[in-house]
Amino acid sequence: MKTTFIVLQGNTNVGKSSTIRELYSLFQADNNWRTISYTQHPHNEIEAVIEHTTNKIKIGCLSFGDPGPDSFIKEYIENFINIQCQIIICATRANKKESNHRYIASLLKQHDAINVITTAPYTIKNNRDANCNICNDLNKLKAQHIKDLIEKIINQ
Repeated sequence: MKTTFIVLQGNTNVGKSSTIRELYSLFQADNNWRTISYTQHPHNEIEAVIEHTTNKIKIGCLSFGDPGPDSFIKEYIENFINIQCQIIICATRANKKESNHRYIASLLKQHDAINVITTAPYTIKNNRDANCNICNDLNKLKAQHIKDLIEKIINQ
């Protein structure tokens, strides 16, 4: 199976990281998946590796998406590649000039990977309010859509 990158792309505070955290929660609740590693980082960011219990497909989840030094996202994604994650889920800003965006684009070429860039048909502006019920509901919906996509990818 070719490596598949699922990249959540969008502006600041539109729910990229929240969707990835919600996606990880969906996998945790599913008995077909087990967590291999999980790290909670500052600002509620996560890095996790999960594995399908039957076919052993590994997924790397990284919620960091805002700009930082190139190595900030690079070391985590390189770890996912080194431990042979077949699917890598990450986030980046929509701006193609951002270092994380450029790094992910270069990885796709280097690894001849399949790229699924997702931008939601709905966007929440100012997603910082933790009590925003509609924000939480939309992040759950986006996460479920991505999980459904992943299930289709691994069952091909």
